[in-house]
Amino acid sequence: MVHDRRGLPVLLWQVLTTTETAPLDPPAVPSDLADMPPVLRIHACLRLFLLDMEYAMSPGGQLRGLVKMTCRISLIVAFWALCLAAVLACVSVALAIAVVMTGRLVTVLWNLVTAALLMVALLILGAVLLWVARAMAHASRGGR
Repeated sequence: MVHDRRGLPVLLWQVLTTTETAPLDPPAVPSDLADMPPVLRIHACLRLFLLDMEYAMSPGGQLRGLVKMTCRISLIVAFWALCLAAVLACVSVALAIAVVMTGRLVTVLWNLVTAALLMVALLILGAVLLWVARAMAHASRGGR
């Protein structure tokens, strides 16, 4: 039993980039082309034109193999792009949640600072009123 010693990435790359070539048969005109309805005749003519162009460019089938390889690579790239888009969507949701939480924390902290400043202002006002009351009491005792 022969074991392949190449790594998995090398094997995957070879599967993706292998062009399967097989010689193409020359395109043939369908025998019932004249009897077809117009829409089907247009389809058959377009198909024959495209097959004729492909045969003229690469009768060995290299173009078809190249297109298959390109489609495989495109599917892999599209899959990874969708995976990346999902990850980026999750990251953006997490960042949006963090922004909202930060905004709420800033609001709570601002309210706490405002409450502390109001308490300090009330304490100062109470101290001033107490000082004024003592001064008035002292003045009324001294004035008698």
